[in-house]
Amino acid sequence: MEERLKNKYTRKLRMILKLEFNAKNIITATGVLAVPVLRYPFDIISWRLEEMRKIDWKTRKILTMYKLHNPKADIDRNM
Repeated sequence: MEERLKNKYTRKLRMILKLEFNAKNIITATGVLAVPVLRYPFDIISWRLEEMRKIDWKTRKILTMYKLHNPKADIDRNM
């Protein structure tokens, strides 16, 4: 179940990034379309901290590939 949710989240994130919106609209669309995929079952599934860090790492990697995130950004500041 968790793996399916993570795959759905990354699929939606990539779909949003392929639309070539400006940065503001990409962040808004991500918050409206992709994040609720993980947020809705968050209380039902007991997520381990390691799994959440992997999702964060994958999100940052995808955003870096689409040139929306600086690869040398400070990770500790954002958590």
